[in-house]
Amino acid sequence: DNKFHGNGTYTSAYGEKYEGEFSEGRYSGKGVRSTPDGNVYVGSFYDGEEEGYGIMYYADGRKFEGEFSEGFPTTNGKLYDSQGILITPDPSEEF
Repeated sequence: DNKFHGNGTYTSAYGEKYEGEFSEGRYSGKGVRSTPDGNVYVGSFYDGEEEGYGIMYYADGRKFEGEFSEGFPTTNGKLYDSQGILITPDPSEEF
């Protein structure tokens, strides 16, 4: 089959870019995903989604550092404002 496997770079038609590990054509392992709106995620992926430990740098300057599940930050992490000040230890309050 023609599915990506191993390390590589993928840029989608709408401007998302991923650099990292692939398995069966999906983002899987360590990688960096940047979106057209300016968000950048650095960390672990599973089955095409942010999964496990990572850092999300938001275009507005905020940063979440901690655990992700199915592409979303969990309550096991910290959210910082654009000045690096801890906003809340429970990021679900912010999203």
